Amino acid sequence: MEISEELMNRIVAYKASPAKLESIREVPLLFMVGVTGAGKDTVLTRLAHDHPDDYQFMVSYTTRQPRSNDGVMEQDGVEYYFIDVDTAERMLNLGSYLETNYYANNIYGTSIDDIALAGRSGKTVIKDVDVNGVDKYMELGMNLKPIFVIPPNFEAWQNRLERRYGSNVDPIDMRRRYKTALEELQLALKHDYYYIVVNDKLDETVKEVHAIAQGKIQERRDPETMRSLQELANSISDALI
Repeated sequence: MEISEELMNRIVAYKASPAKLESIREVPLLFMVGVTGAGKDTVLTRLAHDHPDDYQFMVSYTTRQPRSNDGVMEQDGVEYYFIDVDTAERMLNLGSYLETNYYANNIYGTSIDDIALAGRSGKTVIKDVDVNGVDKYMELGMNLKPIFVIPPNFEAWQNRLERRYGSNVDPIDMRRRYKTALEELQLALKHDYYYIVVNDKLDETVKEVHAIAQGKIQERRDPETMRSLQELANSISDALI
């Protein structure tokens, strides 16, 4: 179903009501950010598996159709809640979204009620997002801990990309991924609200992320980790020359 210009404009201008925002202001959120191949999805999956009573995935709503990822079809309620445009508009009218956006002729959004439900159960809401998503939630003043996860070094990152995409990767596509990764790393260097975590050994990474979520680690940017972040950014920058 085609989305009208009027609906598109309402989506772009949408802001959750202050009263509804206040109702979920203190619900703990843990967002995982990172360059492609850093392992953020794997870390979050293990985190939820190891601590099922502590974490709840945030599942967004979308009007796009389910897709096949590596031969596996997306499932409703897992990757997304797949809804039609009428339902998306009804949620907009009710002020159900915490945030919503329009992309590639589809509507995306997260539900205030879903976050409130997780909060009432005492769980931390977890999700992998991009840097723009973090900025949006920070602007909303949510109780958010954003974690930027990076591979241990450039060589390890290249190996992970090769395992994911194969050795015969389109060089133009790979250059685009390098540029995106560099932009994301530069933002992580710039914004001191990110916790920086090096994902070298998965078990240790999951323990560290859990400790951050539980408030047992307060330091966001220790010198050694920041050196790893800067060295990775420098290596990617050199590869783009």
